[in-house]
Amino acid sequence: TDRWLLFYTGMPKANPLGHRKIGVAYSASLDGPWTKWGPVLSANSDAGAVDSSSVSNAAPAFARDGSGRILLAYKGLGKAQPSKPACTDGSGKACISVAEAAHWTGPYRHTTADARMKFEGEDPTLWQSASGMWHMVFEHYTNDRSRSGAHAWSRDGLSAWKVADNRTWVSTTTILDAGGQSTVLQKRERYQVTFDDDGHPAFLWNGAMLDGQCFNIVQPFRLPGALEA
Repeated sequence: TDRWLLFYTGMPKANPLGHRKIGVAYSASLDGPWTKWGPVLSANSDAGAVDSSSVSNAAPAFARDGSGRILLAYKGLGKAQPSKPACTDGSGKACISVAEAAHWTGPYRHTTADARMKFEGEDPTLWQSASGMWHMVFEHYTNDRSRSGAHAWSRDGLSAWKVADNRTWVSTTTILDAGGQSTVLQKRERYQVTFDDDGHPAFLWNGAMLDGQCFNIVQPFRLPGALEA
């Protein structure tokens, strides 16, 4: 491609948790100038969908076949309900959904949200392996705060997502430094993956909290061969 793309979340001044949208800025150079395009994804018009209030935390990934097809994983919030179920704005947990488009400019379809897929979590990174399998690393909501990062995969990226069981989660809140010292974090969020030259996941980045202080951490990261395929 001859353009750099930057996906971002638009935050309204009134009710910033609701009505968020996802846009794209593009540029021929990292130095700019940058031009906004969109928003390319807004809240779902289906009031019963898990993303009917706002969309944010964009995680785009292009198909490896060179077609320009793009999948966009994102955090969706639905309309608040008296029973406070998951995936509701201000009254429960968020859900990850996946949209798709033939080109990064759109139009994007709320594919998994329209199919009523409920995938509790946020902060995803999405990619497709050389075999064609789609993968996602994200903050998975759990009552066990010692575990925070999960891995999921799908053959087409739009259906039948499978989440690895907790024995094979990609990260926990316990980290080891270079000297072997163990530290238990209060929080570990904002999952981002960087890749090697062959497109394999190489490093896992997180925002973390310890003793009330926030900082970034990075660690070597690679999926087991069976899962990566």
